[in-house]
Amino acid sequence: MKKLIALVLALVMLLALTACGKARPPIFGETEPATEMTTFIPYTEPTETEAPTETEAPTEPLPDYSAAYVTDAASETMEFDGFKMEYYIPMIVFDGEGIDYLNEMLYQQLYKDVYQKEVVDALDEYGMPGVCYIVYQWERYENYLSIVVTVTPYASEGATFSIYNVDLSNGQLASQSELLNCFGYTVEEFSERAKDVMGTVLLDQYESFLEDPSMKLELDDLLRRTTSEEYVSDASAFIGADGQLWMVAPIASYAGADRFMQVINFADYPISEAYLNYGFG
Repeated sequence: MKKLIALVLALVMLLALTACGKARPPIFGETEPATEMTTFIPYTEPTETEAPTETEAPTEPLPDYSAAYVTDAASETMEFDGFKMEYYIPMIVFDGEGIDYLNEMLYQQLYKDVYQKEVVDALDEYGMPGVCYIVYQWERYENYLSIVVTVTPYASEGATFSIYNVDLSNGQLASQSELLNCFGYTVEEFSERAKDVMGTVLLDQYESFLEDPSMKLELDDLLRRTTSEEYVSDASAFIGADGQLWMVAPIASYAGADRFMQVINFADYPISEAYLNYGFG
């Protein structure tokens, strides 16, 4: 899959929270779901490799990052009950220590554990897939690469997101604190702003509750949950559009599941006056 240039605003990802009786959720950067897919590189299952040990950063400059650093290890489309299902497994295209190990991990987690079990095996056993879409997008900033994989279930709401932040200088997964440090944030500073952004997103989505006094208690509960330490600690940072910092974070839900994970522009999402002036009780 070619590199996706930009990410849309976070609320577009609400489209990914529907069951698969509708069109594929837009990938970040699309205004409409894709109708044409590219031709993909076939994947040969890797041999067993050991986890890389920590190594020093290379002394020579890293290669030009303008090239595509992620492509499809495997891809499949199929028709089921009149709808098109799409599955794309990412593979890092970068010649560095540890990359083979990461690609094997991606293949195991996404192809064997999700596609094979939730699609192929589910069709054989139950006559319907458990998952209808596996799509991904990636971005890079300095020495870091982020891959965000979205998995959408077939018969229920609530997409799940898997984030892989990779340090290209050593080919290993980067910790959240390492990625945040690259953007000039401490973990504490990230959590403080994430709380405010998540609270603003919640109030933006439940604007009608703000205007209805009879829903005040319900809105209080939603906002308390969304800005709680439990929810904020589950916010995961990644590199988004134009090398900005984005996050996947839980937002409390009034109906259905207790919460849904949503993709949010951490860097640019404006904190609203409604959130700053909100009074509980």
